Amino acid sequence: RKYFLVENSHDVIWAMDLKLKFTFATKSVQDLVGYTTEEWVGSPLYRHCTRQEFMRMAKITANSIKNYKKFKHIRFETTFRHKNGNNIPVEIIGKLIFNKFGLPIGYHGTTRDITERHKVRNDLAREKALLLSLINHLPDRIYFKDRQSRFLIANKAVAEHIGVKDVSYLIGKTDLDFYPIKHAKQYKIDEQNIMESQQTVINYEERVKNPDGKLGWTLASKIPIKDENGVVIGLVGISRDISDTKKIQKDLRIAKELAEQSNELKVNFIANVSHEIRTPLNAILGFSNLLKDEFTDTG
Repeated sequence: RKYFLVENSHDVIWAMDLKLKFTFATKSVQDLVGYTTEEWVGSPLYRHCTRQEFMRMAKITANSIKNYKKFKHIRFETTFRHKNGNNIPVEIIGKLIFNKFGLPIGYHGTTRDITERHKVRNDLAREKALLLSLINHLPDRIYFKDRQSRFLIANKAVAEHIGVKDVSYLIGKTDLDFYPIKHAKQYKIDEQNIMESQQTVINYEERVKNPDGKLGWTLASKIPIKDENGVVIGLVGISRDISDTKKIQKDLRIAKELAEQSNELKVNFIANVSHEIRTPLNAILGFSNLLKDEFTDTG
């Protein structure tokens, strides 16, 4: 029964000696790379991959043999050359074989076709490149963070704001690596609250302290990101600096207050001047009326 399972495994089950020459392979090797088991067994590893990949694998196996008491397993991705000349992406998982004296004499393991995995990975890489191309041409600061508030993706505007030359320097880091600690801790608390509550926050004004230590204002939106099971795995943030806008609003408010004060002063001044002028005019008018009455009586 065990032999049946081995022979009918979709993965290639193999064994090789310390010279990296195959000593055993299941018939699935033909489905993977086009060689029969008779053709494969006895062939050296270097015949089935590029020189560069062989040198890399030889280095990995040599290191595991040298440190066999510590590293008994190997696992890596590489490419095998199909009999028709095409390169097949594969994953190799191997384990050292030991003799009765506890010394390594070879490897046995499995090799799996990961063409579909590569396709998915390449599709994701292409989509990520398109996303970065889009957001890098937007003036707003756009970023994606994981559940621990670490940067996963960020555009150039974020890097410029923080003061680093390349976006890659941000990946895996948090605001604590760039902002004053008091403010960075508060930013993280706010983000964790958004992810915990799963509540989207749109266009809220936030008082911030920039990496250069200057206080400013930001208009920010933060949206929790969920996986296919509805579990929050991070958030996306969009923000823009509105410090100049807030300064203009403040200047306009001050100008309005000064204008209102000026208008009030003008009204009070006119009222006072009117009173001051009216008082002597009333006396003159009264005296004039007396003169008029006097001339009327004598006439």
